[in-house]
Amino acid sequence: MAITACPICASKQPPNAMRCQSCGADFADPDVRALGGEAAAVSMSTLGAPGALSASRFLGFSLDGAVAGGAARPLALVGAGVLAAGFLAPLTIDFAALAPTWKALDGGPAAALLYPLVAAVAGLVLALAPVPAIARSAALAGLGLAGLASLPWLGRFAGAPQAPLALAPLFLCGAAAAVALRLHDPGSKAARRALAISGGLAVAALLVPMADAWRALPVELRFYLGGRDALDSGTTAGAFAQVINRDPNVLFVCLWAFMPFALVAGAIALAWPRPRGVWDTFGKILRPVGWAIALYLPIAYLLGAINLAGWDAGGLVATGEYVTRYENFVKTTMAARTKLAVLATGFSLWAVLGALPLLARLDRRR
Repeated sequence: MAITACPICASKQPPNAMRCQSCGADFADPDVRALGGEAAAVSMSTLGAPGALSASRFLGFSLDGAVAGGAARPLALVGAGVLAAGFLAPLTIDFAALAPTWKALDGGPAAALLYPLVAAVAGLVLALAPVPAIARSAALAGLGLAGLASLPWLGRFAGAPQAPLALAPLFLCGAAAAVALRLHDPGSKAARRALAISGGLAVAALLVPMADAWRALPVELRFYLGGRDALDSGTTAGAFAQVINRDPNVLFVCLWAFMPFALVAGAIALAWPRPRGVWDTFGKILRPVGWAIALYLPIAYLLGAINLAGWDAGGLVATGEYVTRYENFVKTTMAARTKLAVLATGFSLWAVLGALPLLARLDRRR
């Protein structure tokens, strides 16, 4: 018999729930099952069945399904649709008007411009092909990471950061996968190690010196540098630190650039303690932190688009070799950054949820 009400707090539960959605009580714990009276007869096979952990369901599948690799097929289909929509969304070439992606092929990096379409087709093939679930997950993770690595090359078409060595979002995906495994298995040592390593690398990537550090900034923040030569070398974190106090209008964009420091530190602090008793006390707090880490780059692009709303300095604005009216610059840049946010969402989901079964398999072998 399935547990329909929590023996601890008496709240109603969905079928096959593994933990209480209200208090987090573990229904697999013998003490909790004993408190459930007749529900104590529930079998461990029911408690651990695929589809349990209903509180962690996303896109129609559970965290159990994601860890086992069974969610890779719907994930491939959803991601392919998101990437196809992102590819069809317009970008801007001269900041005066929007243009379809194929119009930029002559002057831009064709591989980066076409990669979302290629990845969408590959995702459909993976969803339909009779391949093992673990192989499908691994392929999706690789496609997602490659896509995230390609996005800085599209920054020039959205006034977004263009730094080619933008490695922090890639490492953050590893950290997000580790958080998901920790939520699925609170006792996993591999999850904690992967979180510490991936999170540490993500933070370190923000502090790695590079040439032309101004490219790490969105175009409107470069206006405050007084010319590119003012930041010809430095780090990503240092570039944002240069402009964070220049104008209240750029404060939130700059603060989000530093958010990996807080997210990684918070995730490690919440994930490291093992649950005591029947409650995973920190699990409910760790879940939104994990999603923020997983979707860090899409949120960054979307925040950059929203932040431009209402900017109206009037007159003309120069962006590199192009000069356009300020109102046109704002409209085209907002639309193009929304395109990048959509693409980053598809790639991030593939990278994180595709890597999750691989990390879980590594955990089982230890």
